[in-house]
Amino acid sequence: MSDPSPDVPLTSAPEDGQAFGHFVVPRRADGSLWKLGEGNMGVTYRAFDKNLRVEVALKVITAARVNDEEARRRFQREARAAARIRHPNVARVLHLGEEGGEFFYAMEFVPGHSLDALLKEFAGPLPPVIAVAFAAQVAAALNFAHRQEVVHRDLKPANLMILEAGHLDQEDARTEAAGHRQIKVIDFGLARSFSAERQDESLVTQTASGFIGTPTYASPEQVTGEGDIDGRSDLYSLGVILWQMLAGRPPFSGKVVEVLRKHLFMPPPIADLPVGLLESLQQILAGLLAKGPTQRWPQTAGELRIALDASLQELAAVVPAPADTALITSPDHASDDAAPGRVPADTSADLTLAESSAGPIATTAPSVGTRRGWAIRGLLLLLLAGLVAAGGWWFFAGRSRPLPV
Repeated sequence: MSDPSPDVPLTSAPEDGQAFGHFVVPRRADGSLWKLGEGNMGVTYRAFDKNLRVEVALKVITAARVNDEEARRRFQREARAAARIRHPNVARVLHLGEEGGEFFYAMEFVPGHSLDALLKEFAGPLPPVIAVAFAAQVAAALNFAHRQEVVHRDLKPANLMILEAGHLDQEDARTEAAGHRQIKVIDFGLARSFSAERQDESLVTQTASGFIGTPTYASPEQVTGEGDIDGRSDLYSLGVILWQMLAGRPPFSGKVVEVLRKHLFMPPPIADLPVGLLESLQQILAGLLAKGPTQRWPQTAGELRIALDASLQELAAVVPAPADTALITSPDHASDDAAPGRVPADTSADLTLAESSAGPIATTAPSVGTRRGWAIRGLLLLLLAGLVAAGGWWFFAGRSRPLPV
């Protein structure tokens, strides 16, 4: 038996799959269920909805937590919170169910690969125009969610999906016109409403280990567990992600305890950012990574979106969008360990993500303007060489003539 291809949508329920209500999860060649990801609260599978006859992502609560009433309440709350968010940059929640003591909910299946996979494959900074365009889309999603009084609490590259070509929603015209791929925020696994359900706040701020979240992207208030966790915590996490996209690594690294301590006490190392990075982007990063929520700038995701749009306009003026693209093949999903969208190590800095069915990642070929510039420089070099040769001939020819008496 071979794995179902992830590039081919499921159109029927797999005969050998495992059922969760009216959802069926296919199996891989080794007999294991098709897992998309795993987090603190549950496992996410690729699945087929027999009622709607569409492919979905099915999140099932971790088996060890089935008998944990606290986890069940948190799981239901995260699904209900995510279901209120209907935005082009957020994966929709479609169903919440329970069967045989197992809780699960179905989300929109996002065909593509995560920002985390792209960063690992690219192994270095993304071009600023791409990084800022991605961050602007996430800011738009957060702005909508925060206006619904929902905070994500676990924003990280693994929870940001880059859509494959051919599956783009009608997002704002600016992003599509620039040729950037659409991002969707997934897995509100630690989300909570920060108004209606404050009485359950203790359930989502602490676990047995004393911390919920991903240390690299956690805000200082998440680390301490003190005070209200509101939308400004998500902005801090997005600041870390934007930093990683622009610098090729997050601002703080080390062992878990070291990273958490740096989030609390160490100023962001602005000097480590790439040389020549726009001053406006440096200011945004410094503002987002301020330790106290009230000290951060911008204070809202809407304000951040405006600031990022302004930086995009600056970048467009400094670095014109490339004219041509040479596509890189799409991910090879032949095995469980297949890596999405490989980018060669010598990829130029002018990377763009072109909307093409051949794959999600593209690197630019020289534009028409660039080739014309090379031709002009070549002609100038030839002219200079001719002048040097003529001058040399004149000099030596003049020395060989006899002096007048």
